[in-house]
Amino acid sequence: MPGLNLSIVVKGAEELGRKLQPDKLLGKPLRRLFDKAAYLVESEAKQELDKVAKRRTGILMSSITKEVSPESIPLWAKVGTNVEYASFIEYGHKQEVGRYVPAIGKQLVEPFVAARPFMAPAFEKVKDKIKGFMDEVSKLIEEHWRGR
Repeated sequence: MPGLNLSIVVKGAEELGRKLQPDKLLGKPLRRLFDKAAYLVESEAKQELDKVAKRRTGILMSSITKEVSPESIPLWAKVGTNVEYASFIEYGHKQEVGRYVPAIGKQLVEPFVAARPFMAPAFEKVKDKIKGFMDEVSKLIEEHWRGR
């Protein structure tokens, strides 16, 4: 309609926009959570592996690494290994009796090698600490929101 003007002003819109910046509000606290949690699982997995498996070369131990999603707001973290035989240790495996294995210098005598898990127990040991990290994240987000 000609001659009619209506203005709407939202007070505090600038502050709200600043507080809603996802990188600051969520990104930093979540990255901190995932970094700490993954580091804890990685460290514990290496300790567990040291308890359950003979170390011949150290390849498996050094291959256990963490990764946090690269997005500005991370949604995941991974801890694992790319060593093929890691799953044989974690879950156990069948083997061919009588087969000679040069790496160990002898013939296999057992048809099955029992599991010697190291990843699953590592997570179980630290999962309550990770829950505590989540409380920290909530506090960091709340502090950011309140402008502290």
